Amino acid sequence: MEQIKTPSFNAMDNLSDVLAKNNKSLSFEEIHKKLGTYLLLSGSKKFVELYNDVVKNKNYTKAFTTLNL
Repeated sequence: MEQIKTPSFNAMDNLSDVLAKNNKSLSFEEIHKKLGTYLLLSGSKKFVELYNDVVKNKNYTKAFTTLNL
């Protein structure tokens, strides 16, 4: 995965997949839905920051906390 500048469906799919692989108790669909809600409520800037933090720092715990998972 590479860092992004704008949100996209592909970015949501990629991030959902990575997070699902790092937490076996959550399904891809559940994470994908939370990401969509996060994008709608927080905006594209926050989504891009979250995505790039996971890509760059592999900070999965912070991502789960941010998404309330």
